[in-house]
Amino acid sequence: MGNEHKRWRLSECLETVVDNRGKTPPNDGHETEFQLLEVNCITGTNRKPNYALVRKYVTLETYNNWFRNGHPTKDDVIISTVGSIGEVCLFDGRGCIAQNLVALRAKSTILEGSFLFYYLCSRKVKNELLSLNISSVQPSIKVPHLLDLEIPLPPLPEQKAIAHILGSLDDKIELNRRMNKTLEAMAQALFKSWFVDFDPVIDNALAADNDIPEPLKDKAAAREALGDARKSLPEDIRQHFPCRFEFTEEMGWIPEGWEIGPIKTMGEVICGKTPPTKNIENFGEDVPFITIPDMHGKVYITQTVRKLSIIGATTQAKKYLPPNSICVSCIATPGLVAITSEPSQTNQQINTVVPFRPSGSFFCYESLSILGDLIRISGSGGSVFSNLSKGRFEQLIVLIPSIKSQEYFHTTVQPYFDKLIVNQKNNEKLAALRDTLLPKLLSGELRIPDAEKLVEEVL
Repeated sequence: MGNEHKRWRLSECLETVVDNRGKTPPNDGHETEFQLLEVNCITGTNRKPNYALVRKYVTLETYNNWFRNGHPTKDDVIISTVGSIGEVCLFDGRGCIAQNLVALRAKSTILEGSFLFYYLCSRKVKNELLSLNISSVQPSIKVPHLLDLEIPLPPLPEQKAIAHILGSLDDKIELNRRMNKTLEAMAQALFKSWFVDFDPVIDNALAADNDIPEPLKDKAAAREALGDARKSLPEDIRQHFPCRFEFTEEMGWIPEGWEIGPIKTMGEVICGKTPPTKNIENFGEDVPFITIPDMHGKVYITQTVRKLSIIGATTQAKKYLPPNSICVSCIATPGLVAITSEPSQTNQQINTVVPFRPSGSFFCYESLSILGDLIRISGSGGSVFSNLSKGRFEQLIVLIPSIKSQEYFHTTVQPYFDKLIVNQKNNEKLAALRDTLLPKLLSGELRIPDAEKLVEEVL
């Protein structure tokens, strides 16, 4: 079946190529409805652009006048041609594209846009796109070379069926991803309420008629006003928290009995290391070797691009990290925070906190996530948060609540994190299945009805 499919040049299958090469348009500086998609917005495994990564917007005037070659429309395939070449996504009709991105619009009579998207996502084609690179400095694909790419085209109904099968897997992946965002937000909201806003402590202070510090009086008044409707926080929560505040030079008013101290009081801090790369025996398939790309957009690190051999990991045995250690990127792309899911090691750009108590790991993760936001915001302008060595990192000051309150937080959010890692691992399995189905369907190794049945069983 696959061998009978006619091969077309990509240029023959397209109605339009939107290529706004040249300078990126001026940034309006304010959020508008015209978001400017750049290469970073389409990297990763998302089928649609990642609008959370949009940093630039254009005015209506710029939208209408700057882009002489037009704009992508819904279901155009966006592909990167400079930098992270060969990254693709399906455009969903929002915004415009910057330089280094090209929009491919399929001829609807012979090519299904979503089929083209999945074809360009396949590992074999990804490697083919990488081979089109013409630059040793910054990877780059010439658009004419891209349009010379040959693509096997099954009949249009078959293309649509294949795209539907693969799309149903992506739909489930996206559903799990949204669920994980919700779970993560629930844990963050609880952490903020208990350990940033001190809601339980304020409730206890109000119940005991204790003095409320001036900076917290507005918050206390708001909680008191809501008290009749919500009866404040339940007693089983409040009993784990004090009922008074005390003043500190470092952080102002904090709950009585809680402490302020360096990160190293939360756990052992380990800075990663790369074993000698000249010895190929140091690398293999045994021990996950975490680098910064493995941390992007993850709560748990369940997959790594590289792994060490037992030999390589043993040469630096003190760098082993147990599960539920908290990794923080401190160099290059600082401020990313993620949790290990199995015994691992990292490179030297990452400092990791191994909590002294397992029941403190989720509190540690949320605390370091807030710290990670400060590290990212600080940039590289000489701030105390930039380019953090192990020594500087482990001395950063954090709030250390009572063990009792940390343990109660851990118990409360444990189901969120348990479900989160299950969803993340399921997504990896679904993505692996999606990526293996296309070549089998094109080659005839797997027929469409069989693929539909397989996917139905998996979902």
